[in-house]
Amino acid sequence: MSNLILQPFIPLLKSFPKGNDTAAIYPNGFQLSYWDLWFLITLKQKFNFDFRAIENHFVDKILSKNHWSIHHRDSFKDLHAHLKDLMDRIRKGPTPEEILATLPEKLLKKESQKALKNVYEGGGYSHPLSEAMESSPRRLLKEDAMRGEWPRLPVDPTPIANDLFIYYQPPKHYFTLQQTFSLNRRLEKTVNRALKSSSPLFHNEAYAYAVYRAAMTLFNEENNWDDSCGVMGDLFQDWLDKLLEMTPQTTNANPDVFLKDLLLFCCWEDHGCVEEQKLKIYMSQLSNQENEIAKSILGMTHQRAKEAFEEYQADKIKKLGQIIWPGWNEKPKLKQVESEQDK
Repeated sequence: MSNLILQPFIPLLKSFPKGNDTAAIYPNGFQLSYWDLWFLITLKQKFNFDFRAIENHFVDKILSKNHWSIHHRDSFKDLHAHLKDLMDRIRKGPTPEEILATLPEKLLKKESQKALKNVYEGGGYSHPLSEAMESSPRRLLKEDAMRGEWPRLPVDPTPIANDLFIYYQPPKHYFTLQQTFSLNRRLEKTVNRALKSSSPLFHNEAYAYAVYRAAMTLFNEENNWDDSCGVMGDLFQDWLDKLLEMTPQTTNANPDVFLKDLLLFCCWEDHGCVEEQKLKIYMSQLSNQENEIAKSILGMTHQRAKEAFEEYQADKIKKLGQIIWPGWNEKPKLKQVESEQDK
């Protein structure tokens, strides 16, 4: 209790508390958010202050084969990240029991039901995310796949994506089927126009790669149209084919950066537009050194996906790697040693 130094200050809120609002400020500067408070209450009421038990609860929910929504499952992945962060922050300080003992009983009782709903049941995704949730492993992987390498490419796609963004926005909330046809034509013309920039400085493959990557990332981030006609999928396939005509050498890019940008995006685009055989043909045209770089990238990303509980992506990466390089990432089989009797 000495680390907390007496009772905390409880800020008054103008409305119902949200997850990131401050619940308590201690004289030594230690602070609790309402997310922290809800976690500690849940830890007490459901798990008798056993951190391993609450972590196992989150993992069980993440890996459950029940018919959970993807959104709900992802919520538990973010909660798991906040739990790890909270454990780190209080590991060398007061215990959860000591922290809760300093808080008014009225506050604990008031937040008890919300704690169980938002943390134990995983229903807190309506609240603003904590910093730890915003940077959960699954979110960092997604960000890396969509835009993570952009600043290190010869031409950063970010300004191009900023210019293209407006074209992906529906008149209301969603592009109807008829509006999707118009969107398709508009995007095709806009991307082609961007490729034909008036400046001779941009007439190179590095710039073309940046244009296609900007358009394809927005395709995934802003996918809010009715593509039952398939025209948007066809457009994406055309962009991908153009992308696969480029290499680290033709774009004058660092192979580590270029291949990570390309491969992670192909593994995380979630509309089934990337064919493994196309990537196999693409990799067969690269140098042995570039293939080794690609293998290493997929290996590290596969490990990150497993640690982030991104089982679908982990399986997708493994399948892709084994199609491109048969036997990739397989554990070596142990040779059976014959006994003297067998001989």
